[in-house]
Amino acid sequence: MAASGRSRVGGRDVTCIRFITTENYSKAIQQLKARFDRKDLLVQIYMRDLLSLVLKNAIDGKNSPDLATLYDMFETKLRALESLGRTKEKFADFMEPLVESCLPESALRAWERGRISGFTDDSTSQRSL
Repeated sequence: MAASGRSRVGGRDVTCIRFITTENYSKAIQQLKARFDRKDLLVQIYMRDLLSLVLKNAIDGKNSPDLATLYDMFETKLRALESLGRTKEKFADFMEPLVESCLPESALRAWERGRISGFTDDSTSQRSL
């Protein structure tokens, strides 16, 4: 297992595992995690990626990706954030307007109609109770 770990690293991380043995393997892993397992930085990177999707879509306008591609791009970043403990519920308040700003106007209208009819359905179902 130590040999397979060695083959995947390079540069300054090699110094952490240069003299790895069975006895000090866990210490080397801890040292690598302390140096390179920066979840806070990954969260920042994914959030910047989401913001860049919004900005790129605002600039590109009609040349922006289709709705399915936008969905896939957002979903990929959101899953990555969730794997880092940042659930959708924690940032839903500002994420929804970001997503809305990426939608083509026709999709945004359809989304709004769906939200409005959803509110109507909820009120109707509450009255029936």
